[in-house]
Amino acid sequence: VVEDLLIDKTILLPLPETATPGETITYRIAVTNEGPSLARGVWVVDALPEGVTFGLIVAGANEWSATTVGDDIRFDLAGDLPVGESRTVDFVVEISAAVEAEELVNTATVSSLWRADQDVSSVPIVSNAMASRVRPSSRSSGSSERAEPGEACSSTSGGGSGAAASGAGAAGAT
Repeated sequence: VVEDLLIDKTILLPLPETATPGETITYRIAVTNEGPSLARGVWVVDALPEGVTFGLIVAGANEWSATTVGDDIRFDLAGDLPVGESRTVDFVVEISAAVEAEELVNTATVSSLWRADQDVSSVPIVSNAMASRVRPSSRSSGSSERAEPGEACSSTSGGGSGAAASGAGAAGAT
């Protein structure tokens, strides 16, 4: 048994990809089997950033089941994944009204019974949590820059980041 699973995670909503505390984000995870063997026991663990909670599957529920494992979501694919085919799952998460991060990074890892941690996909999203606190800054040249709604803000305080760790078995891998 040899397989090569690839994962791709994207944001479906909101567009532009800017999150507002108290609102939701809709993600899509696509898993593809590059072969050369049938993939059995495929699962994805999505490591949610602090202040983000799983809501529900909105597309793909007939092929995927979701279980929360701590702060993460584990999606299990029903059945096998043939060579050259993909399966997608769309789901909603809610951003806590208390989130103050400038950037939320959400990371998903795909695994199977054959091999854990085969591929990782991370999606950063700029948070509007800091936009209301950012003031125009004066520069020595006399110019000032201002972030418009939906634009990324720069700051010296740094943003959050997601990291993938490895593990296998029923608890999955992140």
